[in-house]
Amino acid sequence: MSWNAAKKHCEDDGAKLASLRNTWTQLYAELIALKLEAPLWIGLNKKETGGYFRYIDGWRMTSTYWGGWEPRSNRDCVFANTQGQWETADCNRNISSICMTSTDVPPTEPSDFPGFCPEDPEQPRYLRRSNSWLPFKAHCYLIFTDRIEWQEATTNCARHGGTLASIEDPSEQAFILSSIQMFRDSQSSFWIGLYKTHRGTWQWLDKTPLDYTNWGESANGRSTFGSIRATDGMWTTGQKWYDRGYICKAPKELLKGAQTTVTPTMEPQTRGHITLVVLLVIIAIVIGTVIALFLFKKSGRRLPIPEKFSTFDNPLFFNNERFQPGLVDTKKLVANAEEENPAPVLTV
Repeated sequence: MSWNAAKKHCEDDGAKLASLRNTWTQLYAELIALKLEAPLWIGLNKKETGGYFRYIDGWRMTSTYWGGWEPRSNRDCVFANTQGQWETADCNRNISSICMTSTDVPPTEPSDFPGFCPEDPEQPRYLRRSNSWLPFKAHCYLIFTDRIEWQEATTNCARHGGTLASIEDPSEQAFILSSIQMFRDSQSSFWIGLYKTHRGTWQWLDKTPLDYTNWGESANGRSTFGSIRATDGMWTTGQKWYDRGYICKAPKELLKGAQTTVTPTMEPQTRGHITLVVLLVIIAIVIGTVIALFLFKKSGRRLPIPEKFSTFDNPLFFNNERFQPGLVDTKKLVANAEEENPAPVLTV
């Protein structure tokens, strides 16, 4: 059936088209597709979720399983194929589907984004330099007009405490476009943190799930890195030797010493009773220990110390010159381990 018919069929059974939010549900859907030898519609249709892919039950995607060259901008609905990869398709295509029931409630979208950028966000925009951090929601953005290669841009962003920018939804896309349009006369495009893996799938450098795309018609499928045009905000691609400006992104910093509110998990009265019991137990242990020591001291005996725990004979405390049978020479063991397992050498 079509995607819309599949959605209604699930809802008639008190369910929804499946949202594959974790590895277990993804693997289960893949097993069903393999058993049926057929692809399965899942609960993704960007026409119903504001123009980008979010599960229709309200959950954001935390992981994706896109196949090569996916997601395609001109196809709205998503199915899982028999290899477990996601593909976009025409929503009127007739294929099988998978429904899901769950008592989980999706989190509400935050409306408050505390924190600050390295430069005061209250400063008027016309006073800011072109390379000043710009705040938007939970992140800050730094725009560079120096034309360099993609790899060098990733390094420079890291030096400033961020990464090449990811674009998660239409609102972030609109903000970035409005921030770079002032440079459209001198810069045709800017590098963003989008790159293609050896398997042919596109990913964000900061591991953000790729649930929103804005590819332009001129995007070259053979290129490896992504950029955004300064004129219209459409995404395009480029090779590693291209020189372009770039956009860095970093999470906002919280004020030092800011207090966080902890919601109690039990009633205050119950908490007080538990605290009182713990205090009474501690007091009883202390009193018992004092009485026992007093009585033992009064008897005139000394505390017995086993020979194997004697400080002077314990090889853990002293490096005796004589070798004691049955003991292991830990120094030689450490030396041998260092020779057999040399420290790894990191290369950049």
